[in-house]
Amino acid sequence: MDQEQSRYESPELQLWKKKDSEEQFNIVEKISKKYEDRLTLVSVRHQAIKVELDIPKEERYDLLVDYETYVRKELNNIPIIVLLEGKKDANKRRR
Repeated sequence: MDQEQSRYESPELQLWKKKDSEEQFNIVEKISKKYEDRLTLVSVRHQAIKVELDIPKEERYDLLVDYETYVRKELNNIPIIVLLEGKKDANKRRR
């Protein structure tokens, strides 16, 4: 049996995967309003949510854990991963 076929996926995850990327982005954007003063949603691709943080470095870990927990709960506990997009280095932009 193929490994993909044998892996269990919850009905919630199956529904999520049927949505196109724009619809996924809009849903996560709406959920993320609570955090809009601390992070910027960059992209949503399947179960990966990419954000840019607008907070001091020492606060990032706690915010990421809190945000991932919140979003996962709002999306009916589908497995997600939150990726951190780095701010562009000022020296790289000058080139």
